[in-house]
Amino acid sequence: MKTLLNIMTTISLIVVFISCSSGDDGDTNTSTIPNPTQGPGNNSGNPTTTPPDSFTLIFPKNSEICQTGTAVANAPQRILINFKWAVSSNADYYELSVVESESYNEVANLRTTSTNQEVEIDKGKLYQWSVKSANDDGEFTSSQWSFYSIGEAVGNFVPYPAYNIQFEFDSLNDLLSIQWEASDEDGDFLNFDIVLYENDIQIFNQTDLTVNTSSNIPVTIGAHYYTTITVKDKIAATSKTSPTVIYQ
Repeated sequence: MKTLLNIMTTISLIVVFISCSSGDDGDTNTSTIPNPTQGPGNNSGNPTTTPPDSFTLIFPKNSEICQTGTAVANAPQRILINFKWAVSSNADYYELSVVESESYNEVANLRTTSTNQEVEIDKGKLYQWSVKSANDDGEFTSSQWSFYSIGEAVGNFVPYPAYNIQFEFDSLNDLLSIQWEASDEDGDFLNFDIVLYENDIQIFNQTDLTVNTSSNIPVTIGAHYYTTITVKDKIAATSKTSPTVIYQ
């Protein structure tokens, strides 16, 4: 009887030992709690970001005279322009900036969720504009375009700035030709002054040109060039373009 009791006690101890040992095996009955910030394609543990995509401006067109707009009641020297741009994917909103070039005054800085925005501006002036798209993950700023608002002739009208400036390099002879367009509300005969800069140093200038081209300018291919053109009418009223940067 005593022997049977000892055998049963030994069996009980073995069962208890096996039961306790089964919970110590780290490879058995284990589960992994996923990292809530870790998803497909993101092994760093950081949330995926989606900043706005690039986009382009549409209207008013760059370096052109804006002939389209809505008259402003009781303000004959003002005009309402509807600025337009393309969609920027992932953008939550857009910020439109319009600057009057001569004074560098910002005449509009507006936020919108649309891809167009009306702005009231003066007639007969040069403006620069750009748009920034943004969301919580970042932003993208468009290139800056310039345009001249259509003017209403009162006495002598200042000529429009030069536009559609074209650079043509002759790599065989290391020469440059520059052409441009210009116009005047009064239809006056126009003269032109041109200055060319190479790597921010003035290297060439001509005054009182009667044609809208300048040719055979010595240059170094690969340098950085920009030009400023002044348009003058019969009473020497002038307007200058913004510098045009050229990489070649």
